[in-house]
Amino acid sequence: IRQMKYAVSPVMRAAVRPKNAADMSRLVEGLHKLILTDGVAKYIHDKETSETVLCATGELHMEILLRDLAEYA
Repeated sequence: IRQMKYAVSPVMRAAVRPKNAADMSRLVEGLHKLILTDGVAKYIHDKETSETVLCATGELHMEILLRDLAEYA
């Protein structure tokens, strides 16, 4: 099976954070799983604001990513 290449760029961003600061490692682990299962999604760590930002291709995609992230983390 070959990896598919997408011509879609993330256009929507949302800052994500754990409910408890102690759960940050679980959040990062969940984000890694999310990126492995969704080839278009990505996340960045904004150094200026110290936020972890999840990037999606649209509103529905973001909703799905946030739902999946809640399951993974």
